[in-house]
Amino acid sequence: MKIYLVRHGEKELDGEDPPLTEHGEIQVILLARRLKHEKITASRIYSTNHSRSVKTAEILSRTLALPVVRDDRLRELEKALFNEHNSAVEHDDVQTVKLFVEEIVSRRQDIILAMHGGINRAVISYLTGMGLSDTRHFFMDFASVSLIELVDISGEMKWRVKMLNDTTHLRVP
Repeated sequence: MKIYLVRHGEKELDGEDPPLTEHGEIQVILLARRLKHEKITASRIYSTNHSRSVKTAEILSRTLALPVVRDDRLRELEKALFNEHNSAVEHDDVQTVKLFVEEIVSRRQDIILAMHGGINRAVISYLTGMGLSDTRHFFMDFASVSLIELVDISGEMKWRVKMLNDTTHLRVP
C-alpha cells in the first residue's frame, strides 16, 4: 500500500481560507503531470474542505482521472502541536487525523492525500511511530509530494518513508 502525501500549491497570504495563487495552480498542474508520467496507481484522492486543498485535489483529479473525497473533519494543524514540549498526542485534531488514517489504511488501496503540511507530518508520525514533535524538522514545500509505503521487512509489515518533500517537478531544466 502506498500513500502519496501532497501539500497544496502556493496560497494567497490573506483570508481565513486563502485560495491557491495562479502560481500555486501551475505548481499543482506540474505535479499532476509528473504523477501521470510516473503512472502512479491510486484509487482516490482525499482532500480537506479548505479551498486550497480542494483546488489541488481537483487539478490532480482532472489529470489522473481519480475521484476526490472531501473530509470535513480534517483541518490544518496548529504549529504549536509540533513543539517538543507540547503533548499534542491527545489533542482532538491529532486524534481526528489518527482516526482518518486508520479508516483509509483499512481499505488497503493506494491513495493520494491532497492536504496541508501539518496533516501530512501527522500522518507520517502516526504510521511510522515517529514522535509528532520530531516531524517539526520536516518542511513541506508547496506542491511537494512525499510517499509512505507499507513494506515487508523481515516478515513484518512496516511503514517506511520512501520520499519526502520532493519538488523536482517544479525545477526548470
